[in-house]
Amino acid sequence: MDAQEFETPLVGMSMLPPKAQAINGEIACFDVVIATGDCNYPYLVGEVNAVNKLGTEDHTSGSLTDDVFVDFDSEIYSAQRIREIEEYFSEHNGKQMRYEEFDLSNVRISPDKLICIPAPSADAISQVTDSYMSARAYCDEILTKIAKTSRVINGEVEVGNWIIVKPGIDYGCLVGQVTDIDKLGSPNHGTDNKTDDIHVNLIAADYGEHRLKEIAEQIGKLYGVPKHVDELPLDDVIMAPDMLLSLCGTDLDGHDEIFASYNDAYEFGNELVNCYFDSLENELLDRVEQNFTDYNKSLLSFGKQEIIDMAGRIEIMDDAYTFMTTDHDFTDDELYYYLKFQNPLEVVADEWAVRRSDLEDMCYAMDSALEHRDEHLARYALVGAVPEVPAAVEPASANTTPPKKQSIKEQILEGQRKLAERDAKGVANTKNTRKEMEH
Repeated sequence: MDAQEFETPLVGMSMLPPKAQAINGEIACFDVVIATGDCNYPYLVGEVNAVNKLGTEDHTSGSLTDDVFVDFDSEIYSAQRIREIEEYFSEHNGKQMRYEEFDLSNVRISPDKLICIPAPSADAISQVTDSYMSARAYCDEILTKIAKTSRVINGEVEVGNWIIVKPGIDYGCLVGQVTDIDKLGSPNHGTDNKTDDIHVNLIAADYGEHRLKEIAEQIGKLYGVPKHVDELPLDDVIMAPDMLLSLCGTDLDGHDEIFASYNDAYEFGNELVNCYFDSLENELLDRVEQNFTDYNKSLLSFGKQEIIDMAGRIEIMDDAYTFMTTDHDFTDDELYYYLKFQNPLEVVADEWAVRRSDLEDMCYAMDSALEHRDEHLARYALVGAVPEVPAAVEPASANTTPPKKQSIKEQILEGQRKLAERDAKGVANTKNTRKEMEH
């Protein structure tokens, strides 16, 4: 097996493979992983064979996490690494064993014991298969970086990155540099916060004199007494990730407005928030659009009578699509939630089927989907951070005006109208025939 064997095959957009959350990201079939040192297969490297999601029929192990099956029987281990593997398993089995005797081709392992090797290069593969120590060094480097990385509102930050505090809260609109990150659950996490603790130096930026006066007044109000900026303990403020907006790296060039005044910083921060949630909404609407397109295409495989029998479900899907794409303003919580699903349109349509007396009640369906989030997260197919990309559509010719396409609901009503006309015509023909026979 060489580095090229680790290429991930293309996957259809509407049928994404099941994924599991490894330590440093999501993994699916054919991804390359390395096991951590605190499991029964320390620092072994392999390809993912399968992912059985918790709660599905395929998940039969009884574990409380997804089951990941990995082929650790790699042919690219160095001779030294093979000897180390033989020594390790011989010791744990209490007898001398050869590498060929180990059954490593389909090992079940918890995803929290796996590190993904993204886009594995020849150098990376060589490092993790050369020796125990080189593989351990590779894992330690990734784990160290993860330990000093945290996700804020609009992305990830690490030590050294610049942030701006979200407008409208304590320390709002101040600019700072991340000096340390204490991960939730780590020994250094010393607060009662249920999130990572991010240490920020909020006085490291090159503020102008006017801005420093505004900061002294702003923070002085928090303490209840006027203070000079030099008296404020702003060099190590512990903040939660949902209070911070990333400024995308360590370069502050082009962000002069955030140092000019509070109002300018406030406007800049709000723009960052709005841009981020606008991008989430566009991502969700694109996915719903793709879901609706896929559903309409699936109807082509049914006969006319089957389509008529499905009229109720078709109308439900049409109502849910219309509501989600034109009538509803998504909250931040809804955006985060529905983007977890491959088919958010189906989630809302199923709730809408429970109660659909009038279109205003669609809000009930949306609220109900959120209230039953645990049930839905286990029931419906989920996706990861990578959004689905809708298929490209060729533009219509400049000289051609495409005909207006009927909605599914309109097609159903048109079909029912034609059937009614045909039945009425049949009744009329029968009556005329009887009259002719009587004469």
